[in-house]
Amino acid sequence: VFQSSLQIIKQRWMKQRKVSRGSYNSVIDTTTSAYSSRALQNGGHYPHQSHHNLFENTIYNTRRRRINSLTRYPLSTLSAFSSSPSSASSTQLQMVLTIPEAIIEQASTQSLLDDLIDESVRTKSRKPIMRQFDPSSGWIWRRWRGTIFSETWKTCVKNMFIATIVTIVFHNCAPFREAVKGFNILWGQLLSVTTFTLTFFLNVSYALWRKCQELSRRLQGRLNDLGMTLAAHAERTTPANPDDPSVYTPAARQFLELIARYVRVFNLLTYASFTRSHRPVLTPRGMRRLVERGVLTSQEMQILVDTELPPTMRHNALILWIIRLFVEGMRAGHVVGGDGFEQQFMEKIHVIRAQYGAIGDELQGRMPLAYAHIVQVLVDVILWMYPFQALSSGMPSVLGVVGCGLLTMCYQGLFDLAKQFLDPYDNENYGKGEDPLCVDTLIAETNAGSVRWMHGLEKQPFSSQRLRDGELFNSLLPVRGYSVEELQERKEREEAEKQKREQERLEREEVERKLKDIEEREKEKEEGKLKEIEKQRQKEEEEDSEIARSKEEEAREKGEEGSNKLSEVDDTVVVDSNLTENFDGISGMNATYKKTVTEIRDVEEVNGNFVNQEEDEEGYEEEAKVHKVFSLKGGIPVTLDENPDDEIISNITNGDNDEIVGLGNVTIENETAKNILEEEEKTEDVMIAQDNDETIDNLINDDITINTEEVKPVKINSDTAPINGGMSMSISDKEKTIQSAKKRTT
Repeated sequence: VFQSSLQIIKQRWMKQRKVSRGSYNSVIDTTTSAYSSRALQNGGHYPHQSHHNLFENTIYNTRRRRINSLTRYPLSTLSAFSSSPSSASSTQLQMVLTIPEAIIEQASTQSLLDDLIDESVRTKSRKPIMRQFDPSSGWIWRRWRGTIFSETWKTCVKNMFIATIVTIVFHNCAPFREAVKGFNILWGQLLSVTTFTLTFFLNVSYALWRKCQELSRRLQGRLNDLGMTLAAHAERTTPANPDDPSVYTPAARQFLELIARYVRVFNLLTYASFTRSHRPVLTPRGMRRLVERGVLTSQEMQILVDTELPPTMRHNALILWIIRLFVEGMRAGHVVGGDGFEQQFMEKIHVIRAQYGAIGDELQGRMPLAYAHIVQVLVDVILWMYPFQALSSGMPSVLGVVGCGLLTMCYQGLFDLAKQFLDPYDNENYGKGEDPLCVDTLIAETNAGSVRWMHGLEKQPFSSQRLRDGELFNSLLPVRGYSVEELQERKEREEAEKQKREQERLEREEVERKLKDIEEREKEKEEGKLKEIEKQRQKEEEEDSEIARSKEEEAREKGEEGSNKLSEVDDTVVVDSNLTENFDGISGMNATYKKTVTEIRDVEEVNGNFVNQEEDEEGYEEEAKVHKVFSLKGGIPVTLDENPDDEIISNITNGDNDEIVGLGNVTIENETAKNILEEEEKTEDVMIAQDNDETIDNLINDDITINTEEVKPVKINSDTAPINGGMSMSISDKEKTIQSAKKRTT
């Protein structure tokens, strides 16, 4: 009747909660029995393929539960892969260290590995290592998850149902009432033994749990010691400016980063070796996924796989890599230290090896089977015999049934709690596994510690040079700091200094502004003066231009009068349109006229041949001779005798001692002209004809010597005189303007 009733209750409850945590364990138990039976039938070989779909379904359900609770991913299904038959005591379940590698390989899907790696590479944990609580009684009574209520309520219901049946039989069967008389004495003696044994068993189990936690923390601490020691002894730069902070050298920083990565990988592989939750990373698929996710390099993965070590011992290779990297770093000078430092580092490594080795040892030798067995027997006997003790002592039936439930919750709850303490990393998945040591938290904290010390000394706040020189005055502060009064005085001084600096800044800005205004005003004045000067200059130029135009008009008028006077002079060469006939008696006589200052206009040959210099350069002789210069005043011609040996005038200068160099003999053919020249005092401009593009740039007011070999002053009073019948030379006082002869056709 009991078995039938229990089966009906179980079926109804399974329908209500299909894939809940409780039903999940039932599925695992069923899978364990079937799997173990098939294994025994096949001679110990596991039927992997036949149960592959079942593994996938259970893994999916567990993964969904893990995502919802933001906790690690437990490989709960692996508890089904035990080589021994299932029993009522879950302490007989096999741990991760004995699970076949092929089973874990099949259960390790890519999505499972990705979730596992995501949690294993974090540097900040999602939750504390164990559940935190409020010690108040009201808060504790309101909790359900992680308490003995959630663990023992099924057993309480079962024992209360048994107590109800015993009570019914006791009241309906008289011989049974006589048989149980005095049973309360026996139950009392068993109760004292069971209480002592159970409490002692609980203490031993809790000691194991605490021991595993201490080993995990010590392992984490020694790994942090490695990072701290290496960061403090890493090679650093020496900045030229003592105020600049010192940093790691590039090579030393690379060394520290590689050490930190090896520490993270070592920690992950260590926990994967003795916890079922992280065991999939040791499978071939898991190792390949570590390479794809950037946790390992392909070369490192290949070396680990080729190493003659079992998968659960691969973390030993990582600790050797760390040691060798440290030795090579010291040889290369990336780590500063001597033999003592190396010895201390090796001692830390030895402690690390001892800590992770002790974790596996504690899990494998956690509790003898006989001890757990006798405690289980005592607890079950006490709970089953309680209804008989209650009835034999005359206890009311209802109170006996309720008391059976309370006693079950206390004694069975203590025993279940002890079993959970025997599984600190939740490898067996006993119970609900709601409050184990969180392996993901341990890994995340170690990951953070691997780079914490390197980042902590990224920049050194004090200067090594100033430390050697004893100049750390700015870093020396009072032992007890500053008092409130001193702090107030410092603030007042700082405020006064700040105001003083602000006042000085404002004064400087005011002075600069005034100087700028003065400069702008001076600049404006200078610009005004320049504008006035420019206007004055333009005005003078306009006046000069007007004077020049008026004088030119006056010169033209006087030129007409001069042409009349020129025709009256006797024995004078008259320059007119018949220039060729007048100079027939002068052999080789050529006269050349050029424009003043700028450019050559026309070239006219006296004998009637006209040559343009720009068009025909060959029309001139290489050695041109000055034959005649006409300096005319009032129509009086001046004839210069030909002297082939004299040079052409090359330059005419303005000054006090102006000279005309290179002239030949100068003769005056008419006495009237002589008298005119002697009486005139004003020196006029002279146009000198010259061959070969020789330009006279300046006209001077000097005199010309007459009838001498040297150049002597000649005074010419004529302003203008016609040349070649219509071409004229304009001569004005202190105005250097000459009108060049234009090319005309004979």
